[in-house]
Amino acid sequence: MASDLRRSPAVRIVILIAVALAPAAARAASVPAGFSDTQVASGLTSPTAMQFAPDGRLFVCEQPGTLRVIKNGALMPTPFVTLTVSSAGERGLLGVAFDPNFAANHFVYVYYTATTPAVHNRISRFTANGDVAVPGSEVVIFELDNLSAATNHNGGALAFGHDGKLYAAVGENATPSNSQTLTNVLGKILRINADGTIPTDNPFVGSAAGRNRAIWALGLRNPFTFAFNHASGELFINDVGQSTWEEIDRGAAGANYGWPDTEGPTTDPRFVAPIFAYTHANGACAITGGAFYTPLTPQFPSTYAQDYFFADFCGGWIKKRDVASGDVVTFASGIAFPVDLKVSEDGALYYLARGTGAATGIVSRIDFASAAPSITSQPVSRTVPAGGSVTFSVRASGTPPLRYQWQRNGVNIAGATAPDFSIASVPQSDNGARFRAVVTNDFGNVISNEATLTVTAIVGPGTGIGLTATYFNNINFTGTTVTRIDRTVDFVWGTGSPSPAIGPDTFSARWSGQVEAESTTTYTFYTQSDDGVRLWVNGVMLVNNWTNHATVENRGTIALVAGKRYDITMEYFENAGSATARLLWSTASTPKMVVPTSRLFPQAASGIRINFQTASAPVPAGYLPDAGAVYGNRGNGHSYGWNADNTAQMRDRNAPNSPDQRYDTLAYMQRPGNPTASWDIAVPNGRYSVRIVAGDPSFFGSVFALTAESALVVSGQTTGASRWLDATALVTVADGKLSIRNGTGASSNKICFIDIVPVP
Repeated sequence: MASDLRRSPAVRIVILIAVALAPAAARAASVPAGFSDTQVASGLTSPTAMQFAPDGRLFVCEQPGTLRVIKNGALMPTPFVTLTVSSAGERGLLGVAFDPNFAANHFVYVYYTATTPAVHNRISRFTANGDVAVPGSEVVIFELDNLSAATNHNGGALAFGHDGKLYAAVGENATPSNSQTLTNVLGKILRINADGTIPTDNPFVGSAAGRNRAIWALGLRNPFTFAFNHASGELFINDVGQSTWEEIDRGAAGANYGWPDTEGPTTDPRFVAPIFAYTHANGACAITGGAFYTPLTPQFPSTYAQDYFFADFCGGWIKKRDVASGDVVTFASGIAFPVDLKVSEDGALYYLARGTGAATGIVSRIDFASAAPSITSQPVSRTVPAGGSVTFSVRASGTPPLRYQWQRNGVNIAGATAPDFSIASVPQSDNGARFRAVVTNDFGNVISNEATLTVTAIVGPGTGIGLTATYFNNINFTGTTVTRIDRTVDFVWGTGSPSPAIGPDTFSARWSGQVEAESTTTYTFYTQSDDGVRLWVNGVMLVNNWTNHATVENRGTIALVAGKRYDITMEYFENAGSATARLLWSTASTPKMVVPTSRLFPQAASGIRINFQTASAPVPAGYLPDAGAVYGNRGNGHSYGWNADNTAQMRDRNAPNSPDQRYDTLAYMQRPGNPTASWDIAVPNGRYSVRIVAGDPSFFGSVFALTAESALVVSGQTTGASRWLDATALVTVADGKLSIRNGTGASSNKICFIDIVPVP
C-alpha cells in the first residue's frame, strides 16, 4: 500500500516536495525538430486539470479549490470561483467542463471534494459572468458516495460527449472491490444528463438503483483523465495502475475493464482489454493526461491527425499513439510532473504540469514550426462608392501568436490590429489611399503588398440599394431586433457590434432580398465569417458552416442568367471574440469582390415560414407556429394544418445540442394513430422555393424522406454528427395548396420547420 500511495499523483507530490532541495524553474520540454515549447502561465498552486472554454479561454483547476482563467495568454488575477474543498492527498478541485450550449447558458461544471455533510466528491454547475462565476449560482447536480479515510483514487475528469451527455471519471477510493459492484459509483465512468438526471439508455438502468444508474462503465482503479475524439466521438480512458501497468482503455457502454481481477493486457473474456498498456520501466508510474489531435485548425503535420497524446506523471514525458498503426513514440520529455493535456482550436498541444515546489505549476504550449510570419493571402485593391463600406484582409502563417498592424499610406492606423481592417463609411478623400499590413511574431515580421482604394460617386437611383438586414440580440434569432438596409454585406466588426442596441457578442443576423446577375454564367459566391454562416441563392443552399470558428472562407457555385433577380438569404451568428460577416462573388471573367450594392435589392416578399412545435413552445422570430391541429384557418392570415389531429405528436426537445429553437421542435409524420400524416398550406398557384429541415436533436439514425408537391426534398439518414437534414427544392402549386407528405422508405419521419418563398 505504501508504494501504491507514492505512485498516486497528489500524495507523491507531497513526498517529492519534501525531498526537493529547492523549487526549480520551469524548463522547456524537449520536443521533436520543428516544434517549440512556450510557457503560457506559471505560479499555479497544485494544478490538477484544465479545459478550453468554447470561446478560447483556458480554465485551470487548482487542487486547493480555486478555478483559474487564462485569457489572451495571461493568467487572470481573480479566480473564476473559489470552493471550500477537502484537499488532503488527491482530493480537491479535480475537473472542469463546459456545457455544449455554453454560448447561450454560460454553464460551467466542476468536480470537487465537498466537506459537508460528509467528505465526498460532487459535480456542480456554475453560471459564468465574464471571467467570474455569478455569486450564488452553484447548482449541485450529482453527489457521489461518501469517501473512506483513504484520500487517494478520486478520478475527477469531466467532459461532454457527442451525445450531449456529461461523462465523469471516478476512482475506487483505494478500495478495489468498489470497482466491480453496482452498489456505488466508485471505480467507474458515469454518464448523466446536463441537469444531473440519469439517461434512460444507460447500460445499467435496469440493474442498478438510485444514482448508481449513472454507471456507464466499471472495473477501473483511478481513471485520472479521459478524452473524446472530436472527429469520431471515440473515448479513451487513462486508468492509473498499481505496481506494474498503466492502461489506455477504449470507452464503451457497459464495459468492464477488470480491476482488481486483472490489470494490463488480458485475455479474460469477462473483461475489456486495454488498447495499449505500458509498464513502470524507466521511471514511469502514472498515466495522467490524454488528448486526441483533432483541432479546428491543425498546425502539426498531417501525419498527426487524430493521433492520441498521453503523459506520465513520474516519467515526465508525453508520448504519441498513431491512430492508424497503433505505434507509440516519445513526443516530449523533461516535463516536471505533467497532469493534463489539451489541444487548442488553433492546433497547439497544451500541457499542465505541477512543478517541483509550492506554486510552481505551469501551463505550456507546444507549436509546430517556429518561424517568422509569411503572408499567405495578400490584401486586394477595392473599388467602392463614397459612403460605402470596405474591408481589407491579410492572412499569414508562422509561429503564434501573430500580431497585426494596418497602415494607410505607410502610417499606422490606431486600433487596426486584426487580420481584417474595415471602414464603415468610406470618405471621398480616401480615393487612391494605399493600405497594407505589418505582421509580426516573436521571430520576425513581414509587410504585405499594398492595396489601393478607389472611391467612386454614390450609386444613383434605379440600381440596387442593398439587402434587408435584421439583427437579433441573441445567437438564435431572438431578442431585441434592429432592421435596416445594408448596402453590402461586408462587415468586420472585430469586438464591436452592428448597432448600439445589439451586444458585441452572441448576436445573429439575417440578410434577405434579391441579387441580380450581371452576366449569364456560373457564379461562385463566397462567405467570410467568424462565426456561423449559411447562404441560399434561388433556394439552393450554397454555404452551410453553422459552427463556432475563427475567420474562414466558404464557397458555392450556381448558374445565373443576366438581368434576372434571384432570392438570396444569408444568415449569421456571432458567439464570442471577433465578428466578421462578408459576402463576395466571382465568375470566370471577373475577380472576386464584395457583391456590389448595385446588384442587391431588399426583401420584396418574405414568404411563409412554419415551425412545427407544441403549443407551449416559444415561437422563433419570423415563423408561424403549427401545433398539430387539423387543416383550417389559423387566424394569422393563413390556412394550414394536418389531415388528422397531430397535436400528440409535436415535440419540444429542449436539447443542449440544438442550434436554435427552430431545430429544437418537431412533428412526427409517422406515428400510431396517424401513420400517413400529411400537411397542407393554402398558397396562390405558382412556383415556390421550399426548404425543409428534418431531424431530432435527441435521437439519430432514422431514415427521413419528405416530399413537397410530390417532389422529393429531404432524403437521407441522420447521424450523431449531423442530426438534421436540410434541403431545398423548386415546386409548382396548381391546386391552391402546397402539400408535404412522407416519401418512400422513410422511418420515424420528423419535420422541424419549413420555409416557403415565391419564385418569380
